[in-house]
Amino acid sequence: MSGPVIGSNNFGTVWGSALGVLVSWEPFDFGLRRASVEAAEAIRAQSEAARKRTRFEIASVTADAFLTLAAAEQTVKAAEAGVVRAEALRKVTGSLVSAELRPARTYRAPRPSMPPHELN
Repeated sequence: MSGPVIGSNNFGTVWGSALGVLVSWEPFDFGLRRASVEAAEAIRAQSEAARKRTRFEIASVTADAFLTLAAAEQTVKAAEAGVVRAEALRKVTGSLVSAELRPARTYRAPRPSMPPHELN
């Protein structure tokens, strides 16, 4: 503020000058606006890449789970076929022992499901 000093306090106007102006116009931003746009585009591209990576990871985990399930099913089928073959072998060997074509000592191996009276 500038102007003459007043001797009294009369709350009147005084000839002087007080000027306030705020101008916010940037005709030259020295590349700030372009850098902000490029940064926003880079963030968008990064988000898009993260979305694609997440979709790929989900597809990969899903495919892995499917293949694991298929392998487990095949393992179960193979184990069931092994049980069927072992049971057939036991019946054939049992028939040979019953016909006294094979000694019983080599056939009568203890099994967990075999009752004790069948062991002799």
